Amino acid sequence: FDPKKSCIIEYGLNSNNRKLVSKKNKKIINIVMVGRLISWKNHSIIIEHLKDLNFFNFIKRNHIKFTIYGDGPLYNQYINKIKKFNFDDLISLKRNVTNTNDIYDQADILLHPSLFEGYGLVAIEAMSFSKPVICNIGLGMSSSIEKISKYLVIDINSSESLTNAIVYTLKNYFLLSKKSYNYFINNHSIKLMAQKYKNIYEKIENN
Repeated sequence: FDPKKSCIIEYGLNSNNRKLVSKKNKKIINIVMVGRLISWKNHSIIIEHLKDLNFFNFIKRNHIKFTIYGDGPLYNQYINKIKKFNFDDLISLKRNVTNTNDIYDQADILLHPSLFEGYGLVAIEAMSFSKPVICNIGLGMSSSIEKISKYLVIDINSSESLTNAIVYTLKNYFLLSKKSYNYFINNHSIKLMAQKYKNIYEKIENN
């Protein structure tokens, strides 16, 4: 392997001329999770954390809502857990999503709690809408999110870590939104990806 003869091309996404959005959508903070409802996606961790009453020492219950977009074999299990702990006002599940643009338009923060993952397209999509991403440690995207802020990469098993990350994000929302969007533009825009491929082909032709 010769690093001089290699080139890393990040996944590119068409932003459809979206522009930086630098303020939260509304008084109720909407934290979204996107993905198939299977165990390693780890969406159920939020139910466990909300059972920890210390969570609401820092964030008022009527000021936050979690929305999980996706479907899968654990759908009914999650519904039953939400009802069991009376979290209907805090967590909602939405299946059969056809337009992800609507998800990020309505979101304030993307939470990515997977136990393991490749890069995670949802993170790129969220950043293209200038939405901050909080993710678990050790994921493919973790090193990228750390470049925006090390406080956004957490041990998802810790209720305290999640709480601190949410509070930090809300206190620094404008800055993190701007840095998330700029990271997308500078690393994951479709124009950038196309230009890198073009450069490679031109280099091959010239050799």
